[in-house]
Amino acid sequence: MYLHAQSKHDHMSTEGWVYAGASEIKSTTQNTHIPKELFDTDVLDFDTNLSWMFEFESGFVVVATDTLDDDSVRHIDRTSLVQSRMEPLWAVIPYELISDIEIDSNTDQAGTVPEEVAFAPGQRLHWVYNPKLYDENTKWCYVLTDDQLMGMIGSI
Repeated sequence: MYLHAQSKHDHMSTEGWVYAGASEIKSTTQNTHIPKELFDTDVLDFDTNLSWMFEFESGFVVVATDTLDDDSVRHIDRTSLVQSRMEPLWAVIPYELISDIEIDSNTDQAGTVPEEVAFAPGQRLHWVYNPKLYDENTKWCYVLTDDQLMGMIGSI
């Protein structure tokens, strides 16, 4: 499997986690800065959209250049990368991942992620990756809240 080892504990205790940086969700636009290190280290690719997913076992949001073909994740959406002078690399976070946006319960996207892991406008996000966990062709990173990051650090 792409995202986890034998168990959640094994996965979280694996050495090699790299902290790529933090960003904040803009309250009015759902935009967030994407740390440049993720592109410099080829975790993400400048020339493609970002695929946003939810990993069931960890409860974390996963971002990758390609959608991961793994039963442990649910694909949420793909969003474009945008470059501007004000914010060099940013993307719009899919509305399914934002806690204060109403989703029609009759759509396929309703209930995509548990409410307790949805992001909030203005919230700080942390971007982490671990090259030791990659499939040879697939790279990805976690996008974590403050609480998720502290929980991850506490389990390592």
